[in-house]
Amino acid sequence: MMEQMSADNKNTAETWESYSHDEWEKNRGRAQTRLFARYFLETVRLPVEHGTVLDVGCAMGDAAPEFHERYPDLKFTGCDVSDNAIQRAKDDYGNIASFEKWSFSEIRGHYDIIYCSNTLEHFENSLTIAESLLTRCRWLYILVPYLELRDGKRLQTDKSEWHVATFDERSFESLHLAGKARRIRYWLHPCPIAWGPRPTPWLRRVARAVRDRLMGRARQPRLMEIFFEIESAWLK
Repeated sequence: MMEQMSADNKNTAETWESYSHDEWEKNRGRAQTRLFARYFLETVRLPVEHGTVLDVGCAMGDAAPEFHERYPDLKFTGCDVSDNAIQRAKDDYGNIASFEKWSFSEIRGHYDIIYCSNTLEHFENSLTIAESLLTRCRWLYILVPYLELRDGKRLQTDKSEWHVATFDERSFESLHLAGKARRIRYWLHPCPIAWGPRPTPWLRRVARAVRDRLMGRARQPRLMEIFFEIESAWLK
């Protein structure tokens, strides 16, 4: 998934391959993948129940059982750049889905739905990637952190950071204005545990809120995801 990145972007195929061996499961990556898919499928009703879906940047395939449970007649394919991740996906979910080692430019075929969960925040050229994915599907669903900031500012490429792009409601609007997308919709969803630190126990949260109010401190923003539905203007 790593084409056209700047030299300062740490999200290389080699880095991800290493991370998938050593850190992905330690850092709850598999649970996060499944949680994102669950939130998404509880929030968004897919426009088709029979057809094809491609999970781009599928990691170890943990969205597959969530899709299979809710849409058992969808043919599910996942793709990722990591050999290790794809092999693990085949081992665990090969009975309900198929998996391919593809980068963005290596994707083959056309799909009713492309699902891209928490991948594009790793790329400074996310808009170009989204445009290319629209040529491969009827509906593109993009899940990314909502208004993620660093030191109060929109994210920039940083060799020490995984996330390099900030997203809001207008992030893909230019695709519609350029005639690449027929329609764009979005949903906001709170995502505790999904990214960032584990949630604080509720008693501690209440105590912190009271303390912050008494001391005049600003409340910390909730961790949110934004789900985009982008209808392609390329395929009918």
